[in-house]
Amino acid sequence: MKGMRYSRNARFNSEKICLPDTQTAILEKIFEWVASATESACDGERKSIFLLHGMAGTGKSSIANTIAMRLSAMKRLGSSFCFSRDDRIDRNAENMFSTIATDMADLDPCFKVKLAEALNERGLRSISVFTSTISWLFLIIIIFNLGEPSKQFSKFIVEPMQSLTGVGVFVIVIDALDECENQASILRVLCKQKLPENICFIITTRPEGDIMRRLKDLSHVLLWDAHEASKVTILDDIKSYISDCFAEAGLSFTRHDIEKLAAKAAGLFQWAATACNYITEYKAGANHRKRFNSVLLFDAGLDSLYTAILKDRISPHLEEVNSVKAILARVLAAAEPLSIDVLKALCLTKDEQQLVDDVIPALGAVLSVYGANVIRPLHTSFRDYLTDENRSGSFFVDLNQGHQDLVYATFGIMKKELHFNICQIKSSYLFNSSLTNEQLNLISSALFYSCQFWAYHLQSQKHMDVFEDKILDFLKNQLLFWLEVLSCRKASHVVVPAMELLLNSREV
Repeated sequence: MKGMRYSRNARFNSEKICLPDTQTAILEKIFEWVASATESACDGERKSIFLLHGMAGTGKSSIANTIAMRLSAMKRLGSSFCFSRDDRIDRNAENMFSTIATDMADLDPCFKVKLAEALNERGLRSISVFTSTISWLFLIIIIFNLGEPSKQFSKFIVEPMQSLTGVGVFVIVIDALDECENQASILRVLCKQKLPENICFIITTRPEGDIMRRLKDLSHVLLWDAHEASKVTILDDIKSYISDCFAEAGLSFTRHDIEKLAAKAAGLFQWAATACNYITEYKAGANHRKRFNSVLLFDAGLDSLYTAILKDRISPHLEEVNSVKAILARVLAAAEPLSIDVLKALCLTKDEQQLVDDVIPALGAVLSVYGANVIRPLHTSFRDYLTDENRSGSFFVDLNQGHQDLVYATFGIMKKELHFNICQIKSSYLFNSSLTNEQLNLISSALFYSCQFWAYHLQSQKHMDVFEDKILDFLKNQLLFWLEVLSCRKASHVVVPAMELLLNSREV
């Protein structure tokens, strides 16, 4: 199981849970359902899927993270998998069931034994979910068939479960199914009338067409609207949230102030969160009362709030607006969330690098910077707003331009940094497993990103011939060094799709 694909960032986030004493009605409802699903595991009429749906900003992800964290503490969580458009390479449908199976194996020793038996079957190799080492000597390209998620579900979850007795019910939490690019493959699994009796799913999603159409009328699915709680309860929860935010920031607002702001949120937790970020954000000379009053004057809805914040934070001069949008385009187009240092390395000029240092802090109300200074939109709704010209108008961000800039940047970094024996290995007889962290760190984060994802950005371009000179230079002068980096960092699975992209292109 050591080589199984595993989405390292897809697990629940304990920092994104509901505040104490908020969302209590829906949390109680879900835990009641979990208890009933456990008790009726052998009942053919049981509801094996709890589908929580609601519009953007209603707190679905906070609910999912809270449920997953509590179930984990109770040793009842089989796995959690949170989709995100900001991390679509790692958190994708093809990785989901292998990740879930790995988590379940860590939870239950009996399941682990049965899963190991499944992995040893010869027939499995044709639908392997394993990474493999490519023989650099012969430059053999091995085409991996990762297998349909339905096949993975059958092999890695259903079959091991069938021979188990006396195990409890595994609860699987899937957040933001609507943000999965290959929803159809997962829906094929969820639509099965006969799911294993010792597995149940809690799923959150926006009420998007295909998901709702295929799941809403199934007998084993319990549908629940995130707005099912009374408006009074939601309003009280938002007031609690706002009060906590102001208290944490050391700001003093009256109860009446908090009530007015909560009413303005119109039931959207994300509106309240963004407004609070904007009001409480610290800057020299900041007037928090003035910001509060201005928020109350904004038009209702998330789009109006986002527009007002961007107008307040970005220069009105067209050239400067376009420069900021170019930075945002790279943040949104990135294959995985970028750190500030990597984003600066992927800039094409020194002026752009300086702009990153100015823009990211200025947009703190709508961009999240966490962990190792990793940047991502505070909420998916902000990404959706920026990439829809009808909603964002002059702040529209062209993802195609972001991908194009990243193609130039990644090829530039590889040309500059790739070279023979980059990890300074003393003998060609040594295995990659013997490399130390110090040696691996000789591959910069920006270079590793470039080696993994240049093809991901290139495939978005309609006219690849624009990059012909860079591609030919790469194939002639950097190809072997590129393979060396991927081998050292155990990322050889990207080689095949990258080479296929070039082979299938008629323009290069």
